[in-house]
Amino acid sequence: MGIMSSTDRKTENPKSNSRNEPDDGWLPALREPVKAFTEGGECKDLIIDYIACKNEAEEKNEDSFTKCKHVREMLDKCYDAHSDYYSPIYEDVEPVVDSMLTEIKALFPPKQGREDDDDDFVEARVCEFMVGGDCKEAFMTALQECLVDKTEDDDSSKCVRDLMMLKKCMDAHSDYYQPILGAVNSGYQLYQSLLLSKLKGGGD
Repeated sequence: MGIMSSTDRKTENPKSNSRNEPDDGWLPALREPVKAFTEGGECKDLIIDYIACKNEAEEKNEDSFTKCKHVREMLDKCYDAHSDYYSPIYEDVEPVVDSMLTEIKALFPPKQGREDDDDDFVEARVCEFMVGGDCKEAFMTALQECLVDKTEDDDSSKCVRDLMMLKKCMDAHSDYYQPILGAVNSGYQLYQSLLLSKLKGGGD
C-alpha cells in the first residue's frame, strides 16, 4: 500500500515505526481512513511486513523490488483470497489509469508528416521513453499488471501497488522522467481523492 518516507521514521527506532505506520505515503487526509481500513482486513500483517521490507531496503540502499518479491507475492495471494473486502477501494483505478494515459499520450504528438498517428505508434513512443530510464523494470511490471493481463474479474490491488512503486521510482529519477511526472502525479492525486471520498462514505 503506502510507502513510508525516510523523513517520517523515528530515528531512534525506524523499523519499529515502519511496522506501526502502514499508511505513510498517502495524502495526509487519507492516512487515518486507510489505516482503519487496512487494520480491518485479513491482510494487515502482510501489509505491515511488506512496508517494513521496503523501508529496510531503502535504509540499506537495496533494490526493494527484488528484496521484497516473496512477501509481495504473499500479499497478492492474500488480496485475491479476500477480494470482497479489498476490491471496493480499487474500483476507481481503471478510469484514473485511462485519464493518466490520455494525458501522457498528449505529450508525445505525431511525428512530422504523420497527421493521423494512431494509438499504437503513440504507445510505442511512450514505452520507448519509459524503458529508456532507470525505471524500466517498474514500468514493465505496472504495464503488465494494469493493462496487458487485466481482465474484468481482476481486482486492481496489484495495479495500484505497482503504480505507486513506479511513481516512487520516477520521483527518484525525476531528471529523466520530468516530462511525464505531471501526468503521473495528477493521476495519483485523483485516485487518492476518489479513495478518500469512498472511505468516508461518499462513494457508491
